[in-house]
Amino acid sequence: SPGGSTIINGTAVNDAHCTATLADGTFIGQRKHVLISNTLGNSKNFVLTVTNGLKIDDTSLSTLTFNTAAEMALVEWTGSKWKVISTLGTTVA
Repeated sequence: SPGGSTIINGTAVNDAHCTATLADGTFIGQRKHVLISNTLGNSKNFVLTVTNGLKIDDTSLSTLTFNTAAEMALVEWTGSKWKVISTLGTTVA
């Protein structure tokens, strides 16, 4: 499926926690892959807010939190929500 990847350089997240919001997708089946490339500095984390998200079990998803190298998440746009397809080490809430 077409989509995109976002790679976060963890060493750049050094002085404060980093946050971002995932905008709605533009077409059904669009995928977004987020990966932390290396350890985040000073015990910080990267929090991605997902509006109208669904976890793998179809319960409500509001954030994906990454805090170390190689953590990742793959989400897919359903037409109205981002649905988690897979994660590795990421806190899904």
